[in-house]
Amino acid sequence: MITEDSDSDLGTLFLLKDSKVNLYTGLPKTTKKKTIRYKEEFVKSLSA
Repeated sequence: MITEDSDSDLGTLFLLKDSKVNLYTGLPKTTKKKTIRYKEEFVKSLSA
């Protein structure tokens, strides 16, 4: 699994450190418009 201090190359997706990691963990992220989004679809593709 992706840790907070690792860089991973997922084909065309390239994950940067720190803040962008949360986008791919299924954790809730609050956007600038104060809406909560979940990015669980990326987690499912990582386990495949």
